Formats: sequence, structure tokens, C-alpha cells
Amino acid sequence: RRSKVNPDTSYWSVADAGIVILPTHMISETSPLAIENENVAKASAIAEKMYGFGKQFDNFFFIFTDWGVGGGFFTGGALYRGINGNAGEFGHTIIEQNGVPCYCGNLGCLEQYTSTDAIVREARSFNKNIKDFGAVMNAFRLGDSKTIALIKKSGEILGKGVANIINLLNPEAIIIGGEIARKCPIYIQSAIEQARGAVFSLEARKTPIITSQLGEEAVAMGIASEVISRFINGNRTIKREE
Repeated sequence: RRSKVNPDTSYWSVADAGIVILPTHMISETSPLAIENENVAKASAIAEKMYGFGKQFDNFFFIFTDWGVGGGFFTGGALYRGINGNAGEFGHTIIEQNGVPCYCGNLGCLEQYTSTDAIVREARSFNKNIKDFGAVMNAFRLGDSKTIALIKKSGEILGKGVANIINLLNPEAIIIGGEIARKCPIYIQSAIEQARGAVFSLEARKTPIITSQLGEEAVAMGIASEVISRFINGNRTIKREE
């Protein structure tokens, strides 16, 4: 049975059993410190703004491509979180009606076609020896045609989502990070080519689509930066309020 934590709501979701626990509350009850969760995609977006290509832009959309797919939208130089903190859930935009079931309960979420988990799942359909994304990359480097086609297709689907973002938000730039972005240039290139052809405005087709140069430490860098920023700006709560 697989489960994942939604850091925006603190719910631990189990695909076939629904919501079963509130992990943040459990941690808070055992610690004198103030405990908060942060979304990994938003944390990576913060790191990109502080230390990466995002420094150049006030308005950009960061896409996190890893075991899941998410996003972070900076507008006016600030991360937009939305009314309930759920803005940027790029991976849960619907890309195919009645498509692959997602752990969130919907069908056809973008994440189910473009994440490392999705790529591994599809690779196992034609190669039973695939254990993880590292094995997928090994097959790719060995020139396996089915694996290459799979990664290209996954990138193309991501590109459709990128085009949707550009059409909807018209940002200064799209920045793509995460494990797939770091390891699969062909995935990114496929996404860029697909997006360029699907963007409505000819001018917006020139929107820079950039691969992040931050490493796997980006999430930790973003979280640390957020904590430091809050402290500097006067939010110095360290102990948990009773």
C-alpha cells in the first residue's frame, strides 16, 4: 500500500483507504518547537528565487519534476500561495479525461504521466527488471528505444502543461527543476518543443524555458531560506504555542 503526505493540508493520504492520520499534529505533540510543513515544489521555487535563475525575474513559474510534479508561482517578486495555500498544484491539473488514477482521487492528473513514479510505472510495462528511476536512466543510457520513447513522450505531456501555464499566466519565464530536469535533457527538450508549438501567442512562444542549475539540495535550501526570512522579518516563533 502506498501513501503520500500532502504538506499543504498535513493529511497523510492512502490511495485505497483515504485519510488516515495527521502527521504534523503528531510531531507537534511530541516537540516543544513550532512545527510546520512546506511543499517541496514551493520550497524549490523559493530556492530558485534566492539562489538560481529566478533572481532575474519578478514573475516566473517554477516546475518541480521528481517523484511528484508541482509548481511555485512568483508574481511581483513574491511566492503566490493562494487563498488556502494550495496555489501551484501543477501536477494535479487534469491532462486526460478518464485517465490514469491519481492518489489524490482524480483521474488523468499531469503528475501521473510526467513524474519519476509515472515513468517507472510505464517502464515496468515493457521491462520487468525496472526497479526505480535509476534503472530507467540506465536503460536510457544503453540506448533502449522503448525507454527513450517513453521519456520523450513524458516530456511532451509536460510541455502541454507548460503551454497551459504560459497561456494562462504569461510569466517572464518557466524554470524547471527536480530530478528529471537534472538527469534527462531529452525530457526537457521534448517539453520545450511541445510547449513552443502549443502556446497561443506568437510573442509568448518566446517565453524562456530554463532548466534549473540547483542540485538536489534545492528543497533544503528553500526551506532554510524561508525560516531565515521569517525570522529576519519578525516572525521569531520557535516554541510551540500551548
